[in-house]
Amino acid sequence: MEAPRVLLEGTYTTELVRRVLHGDLHVGLGILPITDRDLWVKAIAQEPLYLCILKNHGLAQKATVNAKDMHAVPSARAASKR
Repeated sequence: MEAPRVLLEGTYTTELVRRVLHGDLHVGLGILPITDRDLWVKAIAQEPLYLCILKNHGLAQKATVNAKDMHAVPSARAASKR
C-alpha cells in the first residue's frame, strides 16, 4: 500500500483558511485566531515562536517584541489578515 502524499507549503493563515473552505486543501495548519464557523479548529501544539535578528538591530535592544513592533520592519510582516 502506498503512503499518503503530504505536501507542505507555507502561506498566511487567512490563505490556508480560504483554500480549505474552497476545497483546495483537506487540512491547514495555521496560527490562531481562526474563527470561521464552517471549520473545526483544534490546537494541536503549543510551541513558542522565536525572532531571529542581528544583534545590532533596533528590535534586539528591546526587552520584549510584539507583532506591532515587527510590522514596522519592512522585511518582517506579522501574518494575520490581508
